[in-house]
Amino acid sequence: MEASSLFINTESLKTFAFYMNSLSNSGNGVAGMGMAAAAALLMFLPNVILFTLMQSRVMSTMAYSGLK
Repeated sequence: MEASSLFINTESLKTFAFYMNSLSNSGNGVAGMGMAAAAALLMFLPNVILFTLMQSRVMSTMAYSGLK
């Protein structure tokens, strides 16, 4: 039993990461690793898209603040 399932009993409060972790830990062995990789991609992809869209603003902020 996972620790997060002990503390959160309401379905609406459970996060996307909780559900992805429960899919990959369903005891499938090698197939579970494929699901874990797919879940990692699903969680990482929106961050990459957001950074790509906002990259010019991030770079201009870094140039303005003097970060190297």
